[in-house]
Amino acid sequence: FSGFVFYHFLYGKEENIVFPISLKLSDINSDVYGHVGEDIIAKSLAKRVRVLCMIMTFPAHHEEKAVAVRDTWASRCNAHIFLSSVVNRTLPSVAAVVNESREALWDKMKFAIHFAAKNYAVDYDFFLKADDDTFVVVENLRKLLANHSPEDPFIMGRRFRPYVKQGYLSGGGGYVMSRAALLNIHMGLLREKECAGNESGGAEDVRIGKCAEVVGVRLIDSLDPFGLERFHPFGPSYMMSKVALTSTTWFEKYNYHKISTVS
Repeated sequence: FSGFVFYHFLYGKEENIVFPISLKLSDINSDVYGHVGEDIIAKSLAKRVRVLCMIMTFPAHHEEKAVAVRDTWASRCNAHIFLSSVVNRTLPSVAAVVNESREALWDKMKFAIHFAAKNYAVDYDFFLKADDDTFVVVENLRKLLANHSPEDPFIMGRRFRPYVKQGYLSGGGGYVMSRAALLNIHMGLLREKECAGNESGGAEDVRIGKCAEVVGVRLIDSLDPFGLERFHPFGPSYMMSKVALTSTTWFEKYNYHKISTVS
């Protein structure tokens, strides 16, 4: 997510926020009040922008990567679930597939969609798909989603251009969908041949993109007001390196918007 969203989150106006009456300008940099505004806004957003985080992992990563995700950003989600091939109640994880492989990603994602639609659609507004090597600033995500209705069928993330008319979203960068989008895709997987609900293998992100288009789920751009991306498929040092990005020829071809770097 871009720095602007973080800045806007800290200092932007928020309806129905009441700050402590004793808070003075002289207190802003104090240890006690330095982050008062952030906490109040974050708590308000967490109540009205309810996010379920669905995180892809596998058993070899449970004790390191998955635990790190659980103990950091996943704890900021309203709820989270790991999709694996083994049940691990401490994460927690569910067994979404029998055998692990890259080709199993599509089966995991189908399971996640059906599982969330059947068990969590009433309790949460938005549904994030991420991996166990993803890092998300959940407060920024909520700020991004705050002006969108969960009843509007949309999906948002890093937009790629090939294969699907409206584009699709990079699986590596993570993507988020509204409740209406989740339910539409859930039904599409059951009813629409183009959604490949009975097929295994294939690129999970492309398949979700194709199904989204078939069932009327709009792809919404996630650019910030400066035209910069908020979802990133590579780490920060890679994303900020012009040399690294320009040497990755497929990325410039796939990325829907012009790629910007700082070096």
